[in-house]
Amino acid sequence: MKFGAVLAGKSITKENLEKLKSLGFDGVELFIGEPSEQNVKPIAETVKPLLGDGFQVSDIFASGVDLVRVALDELESVYIRCRQAFEAARLLETSIVLLPVFRTPPGVDRATVLAKASAALKRLDGLASEYGVRLALEPLNRYETNILKTMSETLKFLENLGCENVKTMADLYHMSIEEAWIPDALRLISGYLVHIHVSENHGGIPGTGTLPYPQVMRTLKEVGYDGFMSIEFHKGYPDVMEAYGRSLKYLKALADVV
Repeated sequence: MKFGAVLAGKSITKENLEKLKSLGFDGVELFIGEPSEQNVKPIAETVKPLLGDGFQVSDIFASGVDLVRVALDELESVYIRCRQAFEAARLLETSIVLLPVFRTPPGVDRATVLAKASAALKRLDGLASEYGVRLALEPLNRYETNILKTMSETLKFLENLGCENVKTMADLYHMSIEEAWIPDALRLISGYLVHIHVSENHGGIPGTGTLPYPQVMRTLKEVGYDGFMSIEFHKGYPDVMEAYGRSLKYLKALADVV
């Protein structure tokens, strides 16, 4: 298992990347904003010199690349935007592009979004294969989405979809709201799981709340998960690097003993 942390926008700096490496992280998750070449090129110039020696980009999230936009925007614009995101992933040497599942806009029902998303994703599956990337659906909690909230809902959608390059990720913060028992949900979705976000039920440092991390780690080892666990806080810290360091220390120690 590998451990990463999220950097977004202006926080994607040489200093922050070097700090993550010095703390012992295996990689970084990048929220890159617009996936245009003009925006991505300077990010790549900052990031790529620091890759290697066991440090990599785990995945990216690009603005406008989400399930609702994929479903409802004109297919040509979706194709162009996703191609830009896939090119950004290739440039940043990662194979995972996140696809959050945001709330439907007013007047549009869930079934319509899922049906249109399914049709669009089947078209995008070949493009993803061409670039060697996978789209990772990110189910959210009931306060942020009305489409896919649980791993059982997501599993049903993915099985019906049948796309080789559309998978899912698990965010333990959202799961703490929606799932009866997180380890069972992780086991259920394990065949499609390519990425994980970690924090706490209160959005903060892992191990300081109620999430069952020992059982989570044990389950992930049992199902053979070997991807990234990326720390994504849902609350602010005065010194986020210090908070990342504390989180990593807890997660690594726990991974060593379960």
